[in-house]
Amino acid sequence: MEKKAESLTTLQRQRMKGKEALARWRQRFFMECAGCHRIFWGTQGVRAAFLRGRLRPMMQRGDLFIEEDDARRGKLIDGLPVCIPDVLKDVQGAFRIVVLSDAYPRIRERLMDYGYVENVDFVEGRQLLGEDEHGEIELPCIEKQKTGMFVYGVGAHLKDMLNWHPELRGHISRVFDKDPGKAGKLALDLGIPVEPLAAVKDLPRGTEVAVAAIRYLGEITKDIHAYQPDVVCRSIDDIWEEYAE
Repeated sequence: MEKKAESLTTLQRQRMKGKEALARWRQRFFMECAGCHRIFWGTQGVRAAFLRGRLRPMMQRGDLFIEEDDARRGKLIDGLPVCIPDVLKDVQGAFRIVVLSDAYPRIRERLMDYGYVENVDFVEGRQLLGEDEHGEIELPCIEKQKTGMFVYGVGAHLKDMLNWHPELRGHISRVFDKDPGKAGKLALDLGIPVEPLAAVKDLPRGTEVAVAAIRYLGEITKDIHAYQPDVVCRSIDDIWEEYAE
């Protein structure tokens, strides 16, 4: 019995080491993604939509989507352009590819034919998020990401913040505003289209929203919580102080 108990303990330790190694790999890949552009392969289907929602905080200007449906070429999804796979033959600069599609085995072979290395240049989205055998996904505990800020309010204060802190531009991935006249237009010089207030309903639970109209923080928080009660609304000044640390 003692030998059996000892062997079980050893097996448990080996499993723990494997999980820890996988968590370290995911953390490293996330941090590498934060320092370069991201290319997301796949926009259609339930899994792609789910993974896109979970990874949306890391999307920012300069990223793009890949879709094999030629009819989608040139369209915008989450404010990012959609391109066909052949663009990967000539893409320049530092980037990482995250595959959101169900057809990962086939896409994997195609990317390897292009010369990309699995788990270095590209990764399956659900593996990056740590999906287990039951299909449950839990984000790894990583250092505070300094990308993917969600901002509410396209007005004078946001403009001032961008003038005072030009580096803020690289951290904003989505912008919302209640004014219907601003919806769909580019937010200041960010190159990001303004989304209507109702679009906050697809934000993940626990997401922080940086409110740029700080004089109306209480009122705006009520408006946002009417669509998504499980997000945290804070002033953009306070959130930026933490980002800039």
